[in-house]
Amino acid sequence: MSAASGDLPSARVSVICVLALLCVAGGATGAFQDSFASARTLAIGGAGVAIVSDPDSLAINPAGLADVGADGRRQALSASYGGLFLGLSDGRSITQSYVGYGVAPGAGAAWKHLDAGGLYSEDRVAVGAARRVGSAGRLALGAEAELLTWDTAPTTGAAGTIVEDLAGPTRLGVTVGAIYTLTTTEAVRVPVGIALHHINQPDVVSAASVVEERLPVRTVFGIGAVSARALWAFDIALEREDVDVRTGVEWQAVPGSLFLRGGLRLEGLALGANLTFGAGVRVSEAVRADYAFWLPLVGVSETLGSHRVSIAYAF
Repeated sequence: MSAASGDLPSARVSVICVLALLCVAGGATGAFQDSFASARTLAIGGAGVAIVSDPDSLAINPAGLADVGADGRRQALSASYGGLFLGLSDGRSITQSYVGYGVAPGAGAAWKHLDAGGLYSEDRVAVGAARRVGSAGRLALGAEAELLTWDTAPTTGAAGTIVEDLAGPTRLGVTVGAIYTLTTTEAVRVPVGIALHHINQPDVVSAASVVEERLPVRTVFGIGAVSARALWAFDIALEREDVDVRTGVEWQAVPGSLFLRGGLRLEGLALGANLTFGAGVRVSEAVRADYAFWLPLVGVSETLGSHRVSIAYAF
């Protein structure tokens, strides 16, 4: 980084500000710590380690891939797009995109992209698999491998010449997970789950750096309660000294057709509080459309919130 005059270049300052903003908000942290995928997941606070069962699994808990096809349709495809913290004072837009695919019995692939106003970007490409084990099939085990890469805008000097252009690395991350169904009755199913993200702790600093910066292992525990018409999910995430809590509910206002959702996220227990809301509509037997709204209550609060839309297709 060049700072001959004692001031950081404006482009690099903007990058730092954007990344700080994301870290405070907790939902789209830089350095591959973001776990959101679809609008449905976001609307219930981002909780889903115990209940995920679709292509979102590759962002939350790979063990969920074991349930792809449980509805009788062997393949599932999801696509999501979100705008984060709309109305930033500098006019920049921060966006996320996610495309996931799952196929029975228990395999999937996904691509995820984060763009911080053209100043910073992340890409993740993941493949994973999961299987149910045991005679009762209550335990699902899953694993995934993902390629992680990032890039920043070049640093320019006063004359507009490029002073520095950091080359982001491409690294391999490994995540494992499990889901166990404690009880299954005609009325309710109670699953518990655990996911260990980046257990190999890849070094994600630039290729030119001589200092390592390894991703910490992120451990997420979850529990859920699922009935024919409603579900509740609760997750607690541990990363170094940080503790995040996520919880949310989904209720079928019109059984099988209209879904209403709400949730709460506490980043660092209370340092960042976020409310989430959303709804889903089943357009046909195979297609569901979802929307979610995420409102920060602490930290980044002077924006129009974050919005996400998703389409899920099973065939």
